[in-house]
Amino acid sequence: MVVFWGLAAFIAGGLIIISSIFNAQVATKIGAYRSALLNNVLAMITAFFLLIIIYGNFTEEVHRIKEVPLWSLGGGFLTVIIVVGSNKIIPKIPVIYTALLVFTGQLLIGLVLDSIMGRSFEVRRLTGILFILGGLVYNLYIDKKEMKE
Repeated sequence: MVVFWGLAAFIAGGLIIISSIFNAQVATKIGAYRSALLNNVLAMITAFFLLIIIYGNFTEEVHRIKEVPLWSLGGGFLTVIIVVGSNKIIPKIPVIYTALLVFTGQLLIGLVLDSIMGRSFEVRRLTGILFILGGLVYNLYIDKKEMKE
């Protein structure tokens, strides 16, 4: 079962980058904010139909929203920030750099949140993040050097 969920997480990570590229392309045509609005409206429509398909009884699921802590609804707000940010960043830097920076940002935030939630702070994980960032910086240096030649 762990392999299944690990594979699902891997695929989701790839889909995030593909989705970001699509959104950035739309943003170049209609603007970052309109693209974010379009993205979230289409996501809401998709989620609505998936909810009906999976659960069948939509009204029962709507009533369950009351069980959700209000602060956790901030995920929608963060989604808009992520989409707008990606729409502005992705056209400016290579996708591989975007993917690595998103990945290392997720790793670092995960490490911090684990520490805050009482799990141990693992230096080896921080070291891994620093190695990834070091490789990225080195690659940026090589790219910049090659562009001058």
